[in-house]
Amino acid sequence: MFLGKFMIAGSSAFVFYLVITYNSDINKNVIEPVYLVILIFFLSFLVGMFFMSIYNVAMDTILQCFIVDEANQKAKGGKTALYAPT
Repeated sequence: MFLGKFMIAGSSAFVFYLVITYNSDINKNVIEPVYLVILIFFLSFLVGMFFMSIYNVAMDTILQCFIVDEANQKAKGGKTALYAPT
């Protein structure tokens, strides 16, 4: 999860830096792009935190459904889970 947050933030900051550096209309109005890149990094890290927290909840939900399906089938005398792949 931590790596995913930094990949989202880092790639967003890198693309933003490329846009600022190589676009002549924007480049002539920006004196120091480092401060803007740092701001974009923190904002995209915040977005990455929200995205990865939703992804974490989805992964936990799928895991819990798998465990419940497996436990229900074993309680009924089945050897394998009904819906979960074995």
